[in-house]
Amino acid sequence: FAIRSEGGLYLRNVKTGGYRAALEKSDVKVEGRGADRRVSKLTNVIDGPHIDEFAGDQLVCLRGEAKGSLKLPVQETPEIPWGDIKADWVNVQEFAHLKKESGDWTAAIQAAIDSGAKTLYFPRDNYLVHGTIHLRGEVERLFGMGKLSLNRPKDFASDEPVMIYDDPRADKLVAIERLSVEGFRHASPGTLVLKHGVLTPYSNAQGCGKLFMENTSGHPWNFNHPQQVWVRQWNPEAHGPGPVITSRGATIWALGFKTEYESSKLWALDDAQTEVLGAFIYPVKKGIPKDRPIFKNVDSQMAVVYGTSVYVANHETHIIDIEDGKELRADNSHLRWSGSRARMDLYTSHPFE
Repeated sequence: FAIRSEGGLYLRNVKTGGYRAALEKSDVKVEGRGADRRVSKLTNVIDGPHIDEFAGDQLVCLRGEAKGSLKLPVQETPEIPWGDIKADWVNVQEFAHLKKESGDWTAAIQAAIDSGAKTLYFPRDNYLVHGTIHLRGEVERLFGMGKLSLNRPKDFASDEPVMIYDDPRADKLVAIERLSVEGFRHASPGTLVLKHGVLTPYSNAQGCGKLFMENTSGHPWNFNHPQQVWVRQWNPEAHGPGPVITSRGATIWALGFKTEYESSKLWALDDAQTEVLGAFIYPVKKGIPKDRPIFKNVDSQMAVVYGTSVYVANHETHIIDIEDGKELRADNSHLRWSGSRARMDLYTSHPFE
């Protein structure tokens, strides 16, 4: 067998060759304890050689047809050439003479962006930003040399983001790597790549371009307008009611999603499409309200695969699914349990098909 599994498993677009069968999947159930403990196994073999989709042992579908995930198109994260470190790179510290006595780096960073350099790198420092930086021009990459942030001073009141990506070109591609920006708005039709960093609070504008993220965290994520989003390893978490992520009409595909605390994680509304494959939900604060869901899907389409660990606390309501005002709920009874851990092999909702 190319793949053998006795646990939770979700497969899509798997191609094999040279094996007797593509998959041997056993559904193992343990009932009772001690002398009354009973173990049963039901084995399913898929010959292959290719598997379009395997949705696990228990597919949960409250509305629509139980026919698998949304199968959203997947795009690879764009790669930007590193260029010539002498000709294409600039150190933001070269513009430190523009930093104000108050410690405000706004003018210095903006001058570095507008210098014509393709890569702007940030040595370790305290980069306080009083104004708003505009991401535009020839720059292709902002790169942090260590753990650092572009942030507001403490007790500094401003409703404007620290940075706005507002380059007017649809074919523009910019990456932000190893850097956190405490307040970011994606207003450009160009594409944005985020790797190993944080852009939160994040918001977008009408007509904004694609967003690719790898290994990122933070909160909140406000997709207030339709946008195409691909994420590989997302760690959005926060205390409070949430939601940590709000998607209004966005199309979000995420592979790898880990989150803690008691908040609601993702709400999808206004014809949004959401596909989260491989999430780990760890609610670590007691007192979660009974009606607070992990996911909420309102007049939208959703497919999620996740596991949860409930050593400390748990959500009684896992998914609220609403269409045309009619509400349905998935709770703990819809999951497969093993002690204090449970899994949702696949929850899917296709309300518009």
